[in-house]
Amino acid sequence: PTLKIKFMPIVIYVRKDGSYIVRTEGMELNQIEPLLKEAVQKNPNQKVVVCADSEAQYKHVAAAVDVAKAVGIPKVNISYELQN
Repeated sequence: PTLKIKFMPIVIYVRKDGSYIVRTEGMELNQIEPLLKEAVQKNPNQKVVVCADSEAQYKHVAAAVDVAKAVGIPKVNISYELQN
């Protein structure tokens, strides 16, 4: 039997100030792009979740989605953290 490796989605957190966090590290968009490019080379079906603070401006969310699409990520999901 072949070993199936389950790839976890990469989560890009968009903070309300427009900054990004990936794998617990603060990153700029230009740092996220090569990380996603490497991930999609290893796994063409790599998924990405853009998780935004409810107060984050949509342009920052859209920019993260655009970067993922540009490197060939086939599916990008968006979620928002709602405040109580």
